[in-house]
Amino acid sequence: MRWRRAPEPTAGLARCGRNSRIEAPALGVINPWAIALGDDVEIRSHAFLEAIGRPGSVLLEIGDGTYIGFMARITAVGGVSIGRSVLIADRVYISDTGHAYEDPDVPIKDQPLRTGRRVRIDDGAWLGVGCVVVGNVHIGQNAVVAAGSVVRGDVEARTVVAGDPARVVRRYVDGGWRSG
Repeated sequence: MRWRRAPEPTAGLARCGRNSRIEAPALGVINPWAIALGDDVEIRSHAFLEAIGRPGSVLLEIGDGTYIGFMARITAVGGVSIGRSVLIADRVYISDTGHAYEDPDVPIKDQPLRTGRRVRIDDGAWLGVGCVVVGNVHIGQNAVVAAGSVVRGDVEARTVVAGDPARVVRRYVDGGWRSG
């Protein structure tokens, strides 16, 4: 038997910017033609990136200077856009979809994925260890999602959210931080 070397995780991406890398071993890069990385993107090992859509469309975009931690999982059906200099910690889950639950007589795993939703994470945001971002969500510029939080709605710029579901802990307003 002859062994073949596995393809580089960045092989076949729609775009792989200068100095960008996906550290091996990557758990999976599904439909790389629909994934675009900016310059200086670092994705740590055991990450799973998937873009589920038609050929010719970029569904997962990751901006310049973004860091994605160990064991992160990102799923895009409608579109996931991650801005520049975003810090995504280990074991973060980001998805714009989920299985529909329209027919209670059909196993959920056999029902279609939800469509028509998008996730947008603006420049400079920070997503803490083990947080979850799901649905139709916009996380604003320089916002913080605390470790272990579950985000199912929008997070304003310069806002810190925490909990399940994520709630505002503090905001930067008029030159200073304010609670809640």
